[in-house]
Amino acid sequence: MSPQAGKKQRKLDRVAEENGVAIVVLDENSQEVSVSNNNSICSALTASHEFRPRCAEFCGAAFQNTRSGDTFEYECYAGLTCKAIPVADGGKQFVAILGRIFTEAEQYRRATDLAISGDWAGFPPNEFFGNVLIAGAGSKIDNAAKELSRFR
Repeated sequence: MSPQAGKKQRKLDRVAEENGVAIVVLDENSQEVSVSNNNSICSALTASHEFRPRCAEFCGAAFQNTRSGDTFEYECYAGLTCKAIPVADGGKQFVAILGRIFTEAEQYRRATDLAISGDWAGFPPNEFFGNVLIAGAGSKIDNAAKELSRFR
């Protein structure tokens, strides 16, 4: 990001916290450039050699899916609701993934089942569920997207 990275990071952190969402900015190679209020489930899964490829099918493809300039909404491998929006900084294109939240009880139930007795049972519960983001519908994501519209 540009020389004003500290100011921009503080804005992203503020928007994420105030709206109860994660904001993760990725470059064209799907590398994280900025992370604000990330969902702990995402942090654990993307750090795992076993599960990282599953996450890459969704968030890793966000840059490509927003290349047309349109937003892209999806439910990821972990059952989290996300919205990818194209953003620019200093003339360089990025994608901001907003949300990473559970919007329905059923999404969260499936995740807890996987963590208790399924594929994710090997993750330490205190880390895996340390910052789980839950909100009704997508209004929190939409509010955050409106605030970030200056970066588009």
